[in-house]
Amino acid sequence: MIGRLLAKAGDAPFAFFEKNAGVYHLAGRGYVSRFELAKEIIALASIREPGLVSSIQPARTADFPAPAQRPLFSALDCAHFETIFDLRLPEWQDALALAMHEV
Repeated sequence: MIGRLLAKAGDAPFAFFEKNAGVYHLAGRGYVSRFELAKEIIALASIREPGLVSSIQPARTADFPAPAQRPLFSALDCAHFETIFDLRLPEWQDALALAMHEV
């Protein structure tokens, strides 16, 4: 995505990024819980190493106390990035598979 963004900047990257400076969220499209993410990681890893993990159990946020309170739902909204730069982010599953070299 960064490569595509640099390509959009063209021959004047400093002016392009100065004009579009701001805070953007950049993550795969859609959202997923940590439990669902862990299940998908295990599913992809088991393609290479069958039987690596036989099961995974969900846990409640309360099971892991932390000094800072965390929201129960905190998915990133990347619509601002997509609107400003006219770039569509891949689905989180596709990005994860690519990161794990399974595509």
